[in-house]
Amino acid sequence: MPRKQLLKKKLLRTTRLKLGCSKNGRTKHCKKKTFTVCPQKRRKKHKKVIIFKRKPKVTGLQGMQGPPGPQGNKGPPGLQGIQGIPGPPGPPGLVIIPDIIILPTAQRYFYIMNSDTQSLVIIPVNEFTNDEGSFITKFTDYGQNSYSNLYINGILQESSIYSLNESALTINLNNQTLYSGTPVILEIVRFSAQIIL
Repeated sequence: MPRKQLLKKKLLRTTRLKLGCSKNGRTKHCKKKTFTVCPQKRRKKHKKVIIFKRKPKVTGLQGMQGPPGPQGNKGPPGLQGIQGIPGPPGPPGLVIIPDIIILPTAQRYFYIMNSDTQSLVIIPVNEFTNDEGSFITKFTDYGQNSYSNLYINGILQESSIYSLNESALTINLNNQTLYSGTPVILEIVRFSAQIIL
């Protein structure tokens, strides 16, 4: 066999393919067809893979915080929420009613006229004596929680004819005469409250 034919057999492959026959599905009526394939065309081509390398990012130092911006406009008010269901009433609290006791205290002061006097009479506090017969320096229990009674010669007088302060008793006689030896009694009644729980 010539050399050219041997080289041609090595380089080429002959493949016979049996093609399906259209007559009754049998293969004896089918024709054989041969074709050649070049081995160089069957080689797979290698794909090139390109890898991109990212450069490392260099970050600088963080800067100072800037000043705050201006306040924004006030937004519209939101919708009113749904009113909740009121809870049940709580138990009644303990009510303590205290007992209040009013305690009155009375102080009496005595004076005897030493001369006949008409019109206005002013008697200093240090000329009065108390129930023990001692001279006093002030009218005890005189204040907002007290009231006073004036007796001249044992008769209760109207409150419009006299006035009282801590240092003296003033009597307006309305042109009447108080004779020497007439007793003048001043009574001061004070109220105090005591609360008992």
